[in-house]
Amino acid sequence: MGLLSVAGPPKSWGASKGDLRVIRDAGVEQFISTFRRVKDLTGDEFFFGDEVEYGIFTVGTTGAAASSTVASAASGAAAPTGAPPPPKTLPKTLPKTLRMSLRGAAVMELLNQSEARHVARSEGCSWVPEYGGWMIESTPSRPYAGYADDLLRVERSMRLRRARLLKALLPGEIAPTVSTYPLLGAKHVEQQTEPASVVDPGKNPVTESSYVSDAIINPHPRFATLTRNIRDRRGKKVDIRVPLFRDANTPEFEGLPPMPPCAGKQEEGACKVWAYGKPHLVPEHLGNAFVMTGCSDDLDDLGAAVLSKWRVTVKENTDGPNIDGLFYRSSPGVVVADADWPRDGAVVVGAEVQEHPGWIRLQNGYYLPRASEDGKVQYLKRIMNRVNSTNDGLNRYGSPSPRLIPAPSPKADAALASMSLEASTFGGDDDDDEPCLPPSPGVAYPAEDPAAEAAFLHPVPAIHMDAMAFGMGCCCLQITFQAEDMDESRFMYDQLAVLAPVMMALTAATPILRGRIADTDCRWGIIAESVDDRTQAELTGQFEEGEVDEEMAGKGVRRMFKVDNEKETDHFESIQSTNWQSCRWKPPPPRKTTNDPHIGWRTEFRSMELQLTDFENSAFTVFIVLATRAMLLFDLNMYLPLSRVDANMQRAHSREAATKSKFFFRRHLAPLEVGDPGYDKVYEPVHSSSSPESKPSDPCGEVPPLPGALSADSTSTATSAASSGAEFRKRLPCATGGAEENSYEEMTVAEIMNGKGDYFPGLLPLIYGYLEVTEVTSSDTFKRLDEYLQFIKKRSTGELLTPATWMRKFVRNHEGYKGDSVVTEEIAHDLMVACSDIGLGKRHEPELLGDMKIEEIRTQDAYVEKLASKVAVGATEGQKELLRKYMRRASSEAT
Repeated sequence: MGLLSVAGPPKSWGASKGDLRVIRDAGVEQFISTFRRVKDLTGDEFFFGDEVEYGIFTVGTTGAAASSTVASAASGAAAPTGAPPPPKTLPKTLPKTLRMSLRGAAVMELLNQSEARHVARSEGCSWVPEYGGWMIESTPSRPYAGYADDLLRVERSMRLRRARLLKALLPGEIAPTVSTYPLLGAKHVEQQTEPASVVDPGKNPVTESSYVSDAIINPHPRFATLTRNIRDRRGKKVDIRVPLFRDANTPEFEGLPPMPPCAGKQEEGACKVWAYGKPHLVPEHLGNAFVMTGCSDDLDDLGAAVLSKWRVTVKENTDGPNIDGLFYRSSPGVVVADADWPRDGAVVVGAEVQEHPGWIRLQNGYYLPRASEDGKVQYLKRIMNRVNSTNDGLNRYGSPSPRLIPAPSPKADAALASMSLEASTFGGDDDDDEPCLPPSPGVAYPAEDPAAEAAFLHPVPAIHMDAMAFGMGCCCLQITFQAEDMDESRFMYDQLAVLAPVMMALTAATPILRGRIADTDCRWGIIAESVDDRTQAELTGQFEEGEVDEEMAGKGVRRMFKVDNEKETDHFESIQSTNWQSCRWKPPPPRKTTNDPHIGWRTEFRSMELQLTDFENSAFTVFIVLATRAMLLFDLNMYLPLSRVDANMQRAHSREAATKSKFFFRRHLAPLEVGDPGYDKVYEPVHSSSSPESKPSDPCGEVPPLPGALSADSTSTATSAASSGAEFRKRLPCATGGAEENSYEEMTVAEIMNGKGDYFPGLLPLIYGYLEVTEVTSSDTFKRLDEYLQFIKKRSTGELLTPATWMRKFVRNHEGYKGDSVVTEEIAHDLMVACSDIGLGKRHEPELLGDMKIEEIRTQDAYVEKLASKVAVGATEGQKELLRKYMRRASSEAT
């Protein structure tokens, strides 16, 4: 959960406003200080670790037997000596119950006490708090090293943690490795927690939720403060809406026509994508009961935005004011006067975004208006539609350091003329590539022809949630790697960010929310919306003057902070750890004492969903580890435009995305070789003389020759030392293998994993190649690694189901299910018991695991006890009787 240290009582949002600038400045200073201190560190060993999060639930019935279990759980008392375990099959005459056990903190304390008694053992566990009072997070007590044998430690460690947690539970408690408590916030459930808690907005000042109680939040002060401050900054509760699954009797869909299929799909709702993070697009009269969905292509345009090239045309308007260019805006209506701004004739790259009508958001984050406020003067003219974010430097406008003062250049003018094609070719400003708009108000879907219908976003019934707990209450699997140096950690971050959506779809495990079946499979959008602190003005582009006085924000407060920014990183970490991204880049922390271990540059991979068994979680952990090793050894390049990565994240949420969706992925991963298209291409900006000071050059700087490339003045092979793997990786974004839009294509997860055609080898074959090169295939370790990789292959092809698909199928096949998308407490109870038994190895599900049998987890294996040498108090008579028994047996055998 990130930074958990507390230096004093947390501040409310109102009280902390005046401190924000100081904290941000201090955070930046701390990062810069850390960067200067450790930027040249190199030679760190490869280590990695995993984080597994658990939810603790109570299962039982509403009868008297359940009442005694509840009382025991609530008090934290130990189970009576010799008490029988709860029955596996409960009587049908008593309604079954499933509740969150708010003993997370007590269980964590008990586990850490036990760890302290066994600290001398080579394998141990660490236990830390998580957001929910029913949750707990575990990691190995020492990281895994960079040896093949350590890959097998992962599953042993996960099994050990599960066994120790199992031993700490009370009778009637279970801790399956599932993403969510399926009944969190369910209105049809009378009681959600043990002990019972009150769901009343007026009695829950932190969340003010209509669905959950403040009592479910972990007592650590950070969690409640985050929850309250996000709500206070927004000015209202968070607004999470997830598409509801449409079944035969789902009442919310009564009277609604079937959703139109996407292009090329026959199944209703196939490839529909949830527009998460955009609740404001829903027509107001529909309230919070609906959410927007659309076909994947439309959502790519909406969520990731369609980049276009625009020419500044302020002087073409003869009737308008005499101006030379346009000031940048940090946000619509907020001028940035001190930034180098685009003059008349300059070309910029940006996208129209629906949240800010009439504004273009550039690649560098600034905004420009398309026209004057009265609409009479056009400032920007579109000259090319649907351009991909390029790495080849054909335009530098909108980059972090744009040169936007073009000098007269015949070459540039010719290039611009070639881009300004007739509207009949590109469709002008009315082409079909515009981001799709929501349909006009009304519940009924548009009734035009199917092609026109597919271009709309549709409002569909939603599962509504209103508290941070719905996102932060999700459990997941995370992996952190220590890199050799900063450059390697940055390289891994970039590559893993591209893999994040694919791996999320492949591990999908979140099909039930608030006791309803969702039409999505993953948790990420729920987390994003649960921590969305944007105000309504920020969502819709209606900005007002700041509320905080600069004198208050910039002065007077600074004296309150006595922080040595060269030795501390708390402010930086407080900002860093509250940005929930699919990957996280972690600089080395300062050592508080000389005894603290050295920690290097790290990259954390955070998108994967939690699996039901330790075998599955270990398989995906090992896969990611091996993928990073193959990337580095083979010098692979997975770079994609971020707009395509964002589009992939949207697609990954779709129901059964692992087998039914396609994802943008790079066609060629290896460095280019002689003869490859674009191998010897020298990129040059369109406006090579864009300012008097600039000189024609490659936009990415002086690029070293590619390994094996022919030098400019000779037919001999260039052998510059700058062509080393590390240096070459730094230049990879410029070596795109031809036009950037041709460097990637849509692939299924099966193709990404196993290969496509004769040009894309697939990640699994590359990993097998890595294992062969490093001679792991000849070791005993390979057998288990091969089982992991074959499991992932079968998951990617659909031979094995994702947990999300299996859970949805379990619910729909349950005898108590009525086809109404409602997961009753009885169904949820049976589902969670089944998930727990699968994780413990007591139940085998071939649809999930194939022929792989999970060895049963036993509490006897949780701790290795010392050989006893002293008589235990109160056990003397028992031990004497045991000795007499063996003496009688020996006497009998002697005769």
